[in-house]
Amino acid sequence: MKKISLWFICFVLIVCNLILPVSSLEHQLYVDDQLLTYDVEELNNETHVYTYDGSHNEIAHVVIRDNVAYKLVNGQYNILAYIDESDPVNEKKQTRAAIPNWGGLKSQRRRISFPNNTSDALVEVTAVLIGVVFPGAPLAYGVAQSIATFIITHNHHFSDMTCYYREASGCPQYRWYDRYEYRTERGALIKTVSLNRKSFIGVRNSPQNPPACRSYGF
Repeated sequence: MKKISLWFICFVLIVCNLILPVSSLEHQLYVDDQLLTYDVEELNNETHVYTYDGSHNEIAHVVIRDNVAYKLVNGQYNILAYIDESDPVNEKKQTRAAIPNWGGLKSQRRRISFPNNTSDALVEVTAVLIGVVFPGAPLAYGVAQSIATFIITHNHHFSDMTCYYREASGCPQYRWYDRYEYRTERGALIKTVSLNRKSFIGVRNSPQNPPACRSYGF
């Protein structure tokens, strides 16, 4: 019995050692040779992205509302970027049925333009990219950093984020995300990020959900 208990404790410790570092790194990355932490909060139809340094001092606060990203400093809102959201469009039809039956591939695009030199700080651009992720398909923090670095080093003031996904038949809130694509203002591909992630972006177990959603467990 003691051996079993010891093996169990060792197993738990190994799992914790494997999981905890990965979990802690999800909100941390190096920007300008600083280890920074990002927290994202949704509040009153606004997205707040807080950036902290290694001592947990707040060094940036980006607010996204009404498709505009602001840097909040001493209660003052300075415009960092404009976000243009386009409606999803059908790309192609699905040829094979699935369970649930997934519809044709759709895409949703967000175009981000940085209007002035005040947006050139790598921390701020990264915070904007993190704050405009699509519901249900979170953006990897390392990807945000690499895209922000590309925008700044190549003197771009524009980024095109396109998310590709499918919707479950009868339940558009249930999505199967395929990939992200990032492009410059001239359409050149910066990076493709595979997702292969299924997410429900509605309210789970809501009586207002369509019958199909409930049949899928939502």
